[in-house]
Amino acid sequence: MDMKRIGWQTARIKVEKLDKCRVCARSTSTLAAQGLRLEACHLAPRQYDELAEVDGEQVRLVDSENIVGLCGPATSSLTCHGRYDAGVLDLLPYLTKDEQAACVKRIGLMSAMRRLVGE
Repeated sequence: MDMKRIGWQTARIKVEKLDKCRVCARSTSTLAAQGLRLEACHLAPRQYDELAEVDGEQVRLVDSENIVGLCGPATSSLTCHGRYDAGVLDLLPYLTKDEQAACVKRIGLMSAMRRLVGE
């Protein structure tokens, strides 16, 4: 099994290595001072994550290329994660080609374009 896709481990590691939001570039220390945090944001919705049985347990396989670090919480319209989830943030310019491809692979080209650039 591809190690970059087991559970949340590598997706969380990818985000934990970051020191700022991919979009607004606020540092983790600035975010913390504002009561915010850096979060793992799904490019394609979670429902498209694969499910697998690992050691007798159902595990959601989260591809680290389908995750980016954005400021959150996702429930706030003042954060990049919240704005992306609400469909009002054009995330496409901030993504690598591998991240763009991961989203397209999961939900198709037209759905990915609508989601990544904001509907």
